Amino acid sequence: MEDACAVICAEKINADFIITRDADGFKSSRIQALSASDYFTYLVNEHELTYKELFFSISNDDDITLHEPTQKRVNCRVEDWRD
Repeated sequence: MEDACAVICAEKINADFIITRDADGFKSSRIQALSASDYFTYLVNEHELTYKELFFSISNDDDITLHEPTQKRVNCRVEDWRD
């Protein structure tokens, strides 16, 4: 049922892909399902887009702390970016 809802939503918005941990569950879908890893590979190969992994934590009061590999820390509140 959940997969069917995802397919219907993807079709309604004319999505190019469905990103999922269970691509096998979408074999009959007209929209190609990819794992997150496969989607990032697609972005690199087809559009030369790369990404940087970010590590973050969210506290109980919705503070987000972004931990970059350089140990530089950036703090923000959820309300700052959530619409």
